[in-house]
Amino acid sequence: MNKIKIRPDRIIIFLYVFILLAFQYYSDRMYKALNYGFALLLFLYIFFNMSRYNNNICKYCKIAYGYILWMVSIVILMFAASFWSGDFNASFGKTLIMFFSTLGQISLLIWCSGNKERLKYLIDISILIASFILIKALVATPFFAYGNQKLFMMYNKFDKNMFAMMGAFLSVCALLMYYNEKKLIYVIGWLMMIFIVILGCSRKGVLIAILSWLMFVFFKNNFIKKTIYIIAFFVIGILLIKLIMSNTILYNMIGERLYNLYLSFFSSNSNDVSINERKYMIELGLNLFMKKKIFGWGTDGFAIQMQGVFGRYVYSHCNYVEMLCNFGIIGFLLYYTYYVKIIKATVFQIFKRNTYVIFSFIIFFMFMVFEYGFVSYYEIMHNFFKTLAIISLTCVYDSEKKYQKIKKEEHVVNV
Repeated sequence: MNKIKIRPDRIIIFLYVFILLAFQYYSDRMYKALNYGFALLLFLYIFFNMSRYNNNICKYCKIAYGYILWMVSIVILMFAASFWSGDFNASFGKTLIMFFSTLGQISLLIWCSGNKERLKYLIDISILIASFILIKALVATPFFAYGNQKLFMMYNKFDKNMFAMMGAFLSVCALLMYYNEKKLIYVIGWLMMIFIVILGCSRKGVLIAILSWLMFVFFKNNFIKKTIYIIAFFVIGILLIKLIMSNTILYNMIGERLYNLYLSFFSSNSNDVSINERKYMIELGLNLFMKKKIFGWGTDGFAIQMQGVFGRYVYSHCNYVEMLCNFGIIGFLLYYTYYVKIIKATVFQIFKRNTYVIFSFIIFFMFMVFEYGFVSYYEIMHNFFKTLAIISLTCVYDSEKKYQKIKKEEHVVNV
């Protein structure tokens, strides 16, 4: 009789990812404590078992240590900038979020670097957990609450935009696993993640899910298949647009929001309150940046300064503006230089059709494009997806090393 093998590391990691995705830290203090507690537990477990995992990180020291150094640098910057923000307690609270997020992501990176099977485990449990969250949302949320931020939060303790973003980025993860495994279960997982995006009624989530799908198909397939898929996507796109614009339920959930987004780019006729408010916030943030260009107003500086304008604690809804306003040119360059580095390292490799490279490129490209419309630098969930992209790159380099080793051995045999 085979004995059941208990793996403490996988149990702890499952619990950490479950807390990260299902218990959003901003909902209440207990959820925040759970996120902090399990991040610390995971870090301590990895630290005290470092001899088992040290080889993982040492093999891929260049990319792994580069990512760790970047995250730690952001934490140090946020802590230092708390002292000139005007509200140390509020700023330090954001620093703590980033600190514990960093502990968790470093732990995952050490545990998983170069190991495709462990990366698969991380993605599998993430999709599984998100699927249960979807079922819970369907059961707990009355139809009239979809699309309403306050009502959705009340019934689910989830920000509807973060709910949709979770589905959007996990849809990219499902595509990675489908192209690697060629299993129907990942198509089902992808469809469930798309359903999360739709229920979240987020323009960004919908666009990320659609564009990442198109990019994955385009980069992964040969010319003939690309042509066929482009034609198919064009036809399906027209049919979907017609369906959304003609169906009252779909139009109210997401169609109207997408149409208003279109008007905001190509016309001055958009009367969307959300879009106009975001434009106003971005304008205010840039004005603040111009007054303190080098070091900014400190961690959470935009929110602290804008309380007098909006009467509440708000962020700028634009990560670019948030970094410029809060941390000045120094922080902006520190943060986005790393994005550019990863995109530059992958952009010339994506046409080799390696799924791990394509996945990493898409994740960072999507963040770089869509961070114009949301703030992500300290968010635990967003940092989790960036970590998956970095782990994916370590799997690429591992495959290339093995391939080169095999080629050398074949050459020696032939000689």
